[in-house]
Amino acid sequence: GTCVQVLRSDGEKYDIYETTLREKFETAHARRQQADATASRSHLCKCLRDRRTALGVTQTDLAAKSGLDQALISKLESGRHEPRFGTLEKYANGLGLSVPELLR
Repeated sequence: GTCVQVLRSDGEKYDIYETTLREKFETAHARRQQADATASRSHLCKCLRDRRTALGVTQTDLAAKSGLDQALISKLESGRHEPRFGTLEKYANGLGLSVPELLR
């Protein structure tokens, strides 16, 4: 297969095959994507919980005002559930906010 030749410090040529390079880069990319997703989810959880508590609203109150189940609110705020936009809208509306206001 296709390979890249690398000159080692001792002057010897070393072949690195395309499949090896692709595997290394794809694995590294997948790890970065996973880390980014985890960081985003953590940020969203904190944002939701912080906004709700800053407004002095309990999960039970928010459930009544938003139409979302209290257990779902708990899962959203702990990162055990990734919300769809419609869920975020209900959450925000229950706090009297728009989604952009919620996520600021």
